[in-house]
Amino acid sequence: MKTLMFYLCTLWAASLMAEDKVYLSNCYNYISDNDPVSFSYESCVNRNFRTSGREMNGLYLSTCINFDRNEVSSSFTYCINSNFSSIALNLKDRPYLLNCYNFSPKRLDISFINCVNRNFKIVGRALKKKSRLRIF
Repeated sequence: MKTLMFYLCTLWAASLMAEDKVYLSNCYNYISDNDPVSFSYESCVNRNFRTSGREMNGLYLSTCINFDRNEVSSSFTYCINSNFSSIALNLKDRPYLLNCYNFSPKRLDISFINCVNRNFKIVGRALKKKSRLRIF
C-alpha cells in the first residue's frame, strides 16, 4: 500500500512539474525614440521561439531581427509568421495559428502584437499537453 501511494504521489508531482515546464511569455513592444521595434520585444519573441524549438525535440526556428531601425521590416514579420508555420506543422495536433499582419511601417500594430501573443498561447498549451503526455 505504501509503495502504491508513493508511486501515485510521484506521478502526481511529475505531472505538476511538467505542467510548469513550458512557459511562453506575452511579448510587448516598449518603444523609445524612433525605434519601431524594441529590443525587449525581439528578445521576448526569440526566447519564446527557442523554448518552443527546444520542447519540440530541437526544431530549428529562425532568429527574427528587425534590421531596419527606422521602420518595421517585412522580413521581421515574415520570420515570425514562418516560425509559427513551422511549429504548427510539427505539432501533433496541428493547431490553427493565425498569420499576423502589421499594417504600419512606422511601428508594430497592437493587432500584430496581440496576434503573436495569441499564437504563443496556443503553442504553449499544445506544448504543455505534449509534455504531460510524455510522463505517462
